[in-house]
Amino acid sequence: MIAWGMFWLIMKAYDVEIDQIVGPPWIMENSGPNVYQIDATMSPRTTKAQYQLMLQQLLQERFGLRIHREKRNFPGYELVIAEGGPKLKESTPDPNAVELDGAHLPKRDAAGLVPLPKGPQLLTSLGWGVITVQVQQKPLSDFVRDMGRMINQSMGEDPNDFLSPKARVVDRTGLSGTYDFNLRFSCELCQFAATNGNVAPPPPPLPADSPGGGPSIFVALQKQLGLKLVKAKDVPVDMIVVDRVEKAPTAN
Repeated sequence: MIAWGMFWLIMKAYDVEIDQIVGPPWIMENSGPNVYQIDATMSPRTTKAQYQLMLQQLLQERFGLRIHREKRNFPGYELVIAEGGPKLKESTPDPNAVELDGAHLPKRDAAGLVPLPKGPQLLTSLGWGVITVQVQQKPLSDFVRDMGRMINQSMGEDPNDFLSPKARVVDRTGLSGTYDFNLRFSCELCQFAATNGNVAPPPPPLPADSPGGGPSIFVALQKQLGLKLVKAKDVPVDMIVVDRVEKAPTAN
């Protein structure tokens, strides 16, 4: 059983980052009396969307949570097509395929990649100073959603730090299909591999002058994918504004 601060519960329920939540200061506490244990069971077939809806309903019913959504602008980056055009392989989605089970990953191949089953997949793995991102039958929007954390890690953030505000990225490529691609870039603090007991360690770090490599995500994006990150003053971000929430839940 895990104890959660209110901000963690809201993050999980609405699939947002910590800096997308605005509310009373106490909801940001992760220790003391304002931490909660939730004991629940659900079907193994429960989808992420169903889980989020159940958690939203629990927060509304037991804590009286009331929120509204709004957009606010933050400095960040625009993802655009680099000179020479994109280097992405467009794919055809398979509606009958299932997402990869991260708890039972197959072993990596000689190139350090995990063989992906059919269907839409997005797998990010860390280790030996390298971040490897494998994308299959996914829109760029799914990749862009995770890119802010990748930028932070490539620029020196600890991969275990999930509470710091992440860089904001908006997709300006105009690419609307689904794609298959791999991206590898350096991460100085990624000196471990999340192996789950059955995945071989990834290969050594990419040298800065290797073909398609690069010391940062900025260089790797251009060389490997034909995309480019450009600084932007105003990146619109969806915010969850907490209008009302009680510290003490109602009784079972």
